[in-house]
Amino acid sequence: MVTVMADGIFAADEEPSRVRNFQAAEGATTLKLSEQLEVSATRLAPEMDAATGQLKGLAASGDVLIRVKPDGSETWIVVHCDKASYDLAEDVILLSGWPAVKRGVQVLRATAAETHVRVARKSGKWEIKGPHRIELSLK
Repeated sequence: MVTVMADGIFAADEEPSRVRNFQAAEGATTLKLSEQLEVSATRLAPEMDAATGQLKGLAASGDVLIRVKPDGSETWIVVHCDKASYDLAEDVILLSGWPAVKRGVQVLRATAAETHVRVARKSGKWEIKGPHRIELSLK
């Protein structure tokens, strides 16, 4: 595996800061929100609209795994972190707690606890705040 660091430096076979295997934890609860969005975690807290009864947000904590397939995309984005929240109104997923985001051959990994990631569900684009690196699996 080759890693492209945030500063553009390449590194080979470096150990990740926090192991993320992109698999649901044993005993995790899974909530399928749509054909394109699935969340697994130790704790899930849906936020419902009192007037309509519709889901308007979701907070997840404890070994969070999110699978999302952006509109028109052939590939899934898989996220693994300690905490996540989904805002239905903005259609964004906010990740914290050593987040790792996998799409195709690219894996983005936080290299510090304070790193946060914001993923736009429809487009699949992400914003990274904090130290991180990008790994490329060339196998």
